[in-house]
Amino acid sequence: MKERMRIKDRPYLAFVVPKPQVTSQDDGKTLSPDETLEHLEMILRPLRMLPRFVYEKLPQDGGENTPLREYMIRVADTIEAIGMKTRMELELPRDTHFPCMIDPSASGYPLFARDLRMMVTDKNQAVERLSAMRTDSILVEDAIHAIMRGKFPADAVYEKLRREYFGHLQELAMPEPVRLHAPTFVKEQGAFSHWTMSAERLDDHHNIPRFYTLSYKIPNRSVNNPAVHSAFNERVERSFTVSTDLELQLMAGEVESIEGIQLQAIERYDLGPLFNRFTNNSPEVQRLLDAGRKDDTIMVYKKQTVHRRGETPKQGLMDRLNAFLSGDHSDGIFSPVVSSPYYALMPRRLIEKVHHLDIDLGQNVRMYGITSTGDLVD
Repeated sequence: MKERMRIKDRPYLAFVVPKPQVTSQDDGKTLSPDETLEHLEMILRPLRMLPRFVYEKLPQDGGENTPLREYMIRVADTIEAIGMKTRMELELPRDTHFPCMIDPSASGYPLFARDLRMMVTDKNQAVERLSAMRTDSILVEDAIHAIMRGKFPADAVYEKLRREYFGHLQELAMPEPVRLHAPTFVKEQGAFSHWTMSAERLDDHHNIPRFYTLSYKIPNRSVNNPAVHSAFNERVERSFTVSTDLELQLMAGEVESIEGIQLQAIERYDLGPLFNRFTNNSPEVQRLLDAGRKDDTIMVYKKQTVHRRGETPKQGLMDRLNAFLSGDHSDGIFSPVVSSPYYALMPRRLIEKVHHLDIDLGQNVRMYGITSTGDLVD
């Protein structure tokens, strides 16, 4: 594995494309319904492979993080739901279609601020909608009667697709704009208890799903103090309001400043961007895609970390008094943000094209291939 790098080093990277903020209908790229289905099917392949990929190949960079892998599955299930909605609307007159929009420059995902908001509305109505629909057996009978009259059973087909869509939504736990998961107790050691907490965020600036894991210690004197836990949640959420380049170090300082919390590490996992013929790509990525098949997609995944590398004792009379009351006697010193390699998941034949065509994807990139039989290769 390539040596990990500080993010501030900023190496050349073909997967980084400068872009403006894309959050509205005026900024995104509109796809036709047919293009939407193609694009969603293309990005769904690596998304479905991602949990298995990190589990088998990247144990230190997410493979052992069960909540992260569950989040990956939820993201993929949500993309599938958008495809189901599009397929359903194809059965309606063209002028009633609601176009799908993607962020084409540094994401490849449908616009979260737009599509997920509509799906939340649909999900809230799922039970009511399903209860008013015909059962599958009645739909089959109606389809047979239509065929016997020499007609295509368009009405039955449309309602079948609606049943599948709303049934899928009813069971779907969609990713949320921001969600802090319940803390998980790890162990008790000496005067401290060890905890982890996960957080998920749909970054509406870069339009990329991000997942966070925070590891921290709480002195036994503070573990039952509700003010400590509420302050922890508030500081984490507040850190999401700054640039992604700054948020981990800001979050570390915000959390560490709480009396009764000793932060150990923050990990952030970025599920994207995705690149294919519908996205705006760097010349190198475009050259690689042009050498492949029209349905090829490349997905980039990475982990970034800030960790505690030292500490200083509390100074001053009031600080020492607070330390005595809380059991928190030191302030942490944290590392710069450290990045894993940029893991590029793509069809295996594209990796061969990289070597044969001497394509430079940049420093700190590690490629993994998906074979035609669904296997993963380095």
